[in-house]
Amino acid sequence: MERREHVVHKGAMQDLVLLETVSEDAIMASLAASFKQDVIYVFIGPVLISLNPFKGIRGLYSPALLRKYTGRYMWEQARVYRA
Repeated sequence: MERREHVVHKGAMQDLVLLETVSEDAIMASLAASFKQDVIYVFIGPVLISLNPFKGIRGLYSPALLRKYTGRYMWEQARVYRA
């Protein structure tokens, strides 16, 4: 089983299946909070949801971040490189 941190940060949940109440309103609120924080990759179980930020996000695909996660196990990788 893949290990992932499921952190709640300012209303945003990394994996939506862990919401206390799984409803359309709760999912949309969490996605909106993620979007406002420039967190554009969110899971719902094994499915990756990608939000279009309509702008560039500094450092999202930086060579330094890629090097940090190269050669790691799947559960150790940054979400963007797990997809």
